[in-house]
This record gives sequence, C-alpha cells and structure tokens, in this order.
Amino acid sequence: MTTRPDLTIIVHANGQPYGLRRALASIGDNPRAEIVVIDDRVAEDDGDAHPHRWLSADPRLLVLRGERQGRAQARNLGIAAARAPLVAFLDTEDVWYPGKLGPQRALHAGHPGIGFSFTDATLVNERGSAAGTALGGWPRFRARHQRAMATAFLLGSDAFAQIRAENVVTLSTVVARADLLRDANGFATDLGDAAEWDLWLRLACLAPVACVPAATAMTAMGRPAPTTRVPEERLAEIARIAARQLHALAGSAWTGGIGLRAAALRLGRMAVPAHVPAGFCQQHAQQGGQPRAG
Repeated sequence: MTTRPDLTIIVHANGQPYGLRRALASIGDNPRAEIVVIDDRVAEDDGDAHPHRWLSADPRLLVLRGERQGRAQARNLGIAAARAPLVAFLDTEDVWYPGKLGPQRALHAGHPGIGFSFTDATLVNERGSAAGTALGGWPRFRARHQRAMATAFLLGSDAFAQIRAENVVTLSTVVARADLLRDANGFATDLGDAAEWDLWLRLACLAPVACVPAATAMTAMGRPAPTTRVPEERLAEIARIAARQLHALAGSAWTGGIGLRAAALRLGRMAVPAHVPAGFCQQHAQQGGQPRAG
C-alpha cells in the first residue's frame, strides 16, 4: 500500500490458518485500511515454511514475525508498525459483520478528540450458536445508558469508573487513536489476559470514550474474559491492576497523599470513584508495554 491508510487493523495470528482466513475475510474491501498481521506461530502450525504466503496477493497486508512473547507484545509490535491515525483490533477467534467499521470511522471523523470507541458484539458458544451479546451481560452499564442505546454515545467524564466496574469493552470491537495507544505504551506485557482491560482503563484516563451500541462482531465466548468466570491465575493478574491503581491513588490529590494503607481503605469504601483523580491519570495511564518499577 503506497498511500497512507486511514485505519490500521491489527491481527494477532497464533492459531490455525482457518481462523486467520475467516477473520481476514470478514474485514471485506476497506481499501483505505492497512492490515498488520503479527505471525506468532511456528511454521509447523501450517505445514508450510512460509505460513502466510497465501496472503501476499493483498496489497493492504503487512506480515510481521512475532517474538512468541504473548498477545500483548504481538499487538504492541502492530501498534509500533501502524501508519494510520486510527487502529482497530481483530482476534482470529472473532469475525466482523459487514460494515463494522463505518459507524466508528464516522464517529472518530466527526469527533477526533475521542480516544477510543467500542461496540456491542454477539457472543458465540463452543457449538457455534449465538448466546447473547457482550453488553447484555453488564446490567449497570445498560441501565446507565438505556436512553442512549439507540445511537452512538459518550460514556461521560466517569468513563474510567464505568469500565473499572464492568469490563464492557470487547477487543475485536475497538477502534482507538494510534497516538494515544503509543502514549499509553500499549498493552502491559506482565498482566496476561488482563492486559486488555488494563489498557482500556488507561486510555479512559487520556481521552473521552464512546460506544456504538450495535453488535458489529461475533466473538468467541471461550476467549479469556478478565473480569468474569476467571481462574485463580487471572484473579492474581487483576489484583496487580488494582495494585497499580492503588499506588497511583495513594499519591494523588484525590487521596491527599495519605499513603497506601489509608488509600486502600478509602478505595475499599469507594470501589468505583465518581471522578478520576488527575494524579492517578498522570501516573497510571503510561504503565503499558514495559512494566515500570514500583
């Protein structure tokens, strides 16, 4: 692709080629998009020394060899390579509905200050049957925005608190500003499956968040969900996110610098603060790709 794209689609390929083919096919034409595939598989996965040779005919594609260091690092490679001002994510377990990007492109074009937008998604079980929608599982969010659910809307000044209370964001529905993704240092590489939720929280500190309530993708129920039905190891990862928040809150104006113990007690009493303290956003928003000490 010689002209600068208006959107970069990042696809992490770490499974069988069928899932990758199906995901890429769901992107459709989108001539103004570039597609960055991070190939995190070994050649034996495809029985071919060049597992993505069949992709070379598409001029929109850039295939990068991953470092086999996990999904977060692979997606960070894609963010670093992105040439467009907006970035979308698509997992190989998921597919987009036709026209998925249109409403979000228009939303960001009309409101360039929006940091990221997300949509609803159809949940698909292991039998391939529809099993509800992603936003349908978050009653507080739906109740809060019930009157706005007919069209795109901003989450409001407490977007961080809403996403912290209920992890309403599905990765394969997100369109985000590339500059903010880089400012936030991308996905944290030390949080495993909780890295997605952590990034949405950090982006919510940097800019407004919008939701397009229509289902624009199908997503597999089997993919990790950091805040629901989690095994003990993912609970530990979520605890690490909370610890990062707590350290930032302890030194922020919201807590008055009262220290970790007092901040912990206050955080326990106000599990979802109505307003995000400025000190927290400054300290927490950039704790991405490479973990910071302390």
